[in-house]
Amino acid sequence: MIDSEPNTTIHFLPMIDVLLVLLMVLFIIQKPSVKTLNIQLASVTGGKFTETKHMLFVNEYGEIFWQQRAISYLELDQEMATRQKDLRSSGIQLSADARTHYATIVQLISYLQSHQIENVQLVIQEPRF
Repeated sequence: MIDSEPNTTIHFLPMIDVLLVLLMVLFIIQKPSVKTLNIQLASVTGGKFTETKHMLFVNEYGEIFWQQRAISYLELDQEMATRQKDLRSSGIQLSADARTHYATIVQLISYLQSHQIENVQLVIQEPRF
C-alpha cells in the first residue's frame, strides 16, 4: 500500500553534515592573522657580559623601570632623547623577570631599535618567590 501523505519530518543529520563541511572549508581557506615585528638579533661576540650604566627592567606585569625607578613610555622617550648619543655608544642592559611575557620583551627591543639603539644586553632573572 502506498502512503499518500507527504513526509513532513525534518532530517537534521544531513544539515549538520553540510554545516561541518562548510566549517572545514572556512578553516582551510582562512589566512592566519599574525602580527609580526622585524627584529634583528645581534650575534654574540666572545660571550662576555659587560656591565652598562644604563639599565632598563621590565617585570611580569609589563611595568618598566629605568635605573631602578618606575617610568612610563613617555618618560622613557624623554630619557632616550636626552641621552641618545651616550645610549648609542654604551648600550642598554635590558633585564626581565623570568615570568615576563615574551611579547613585552620583543616590544621593548623593537622600541629601542626605533631609537637607533642596537647594543642591547638581555638579562633574564630567576623568578623571586
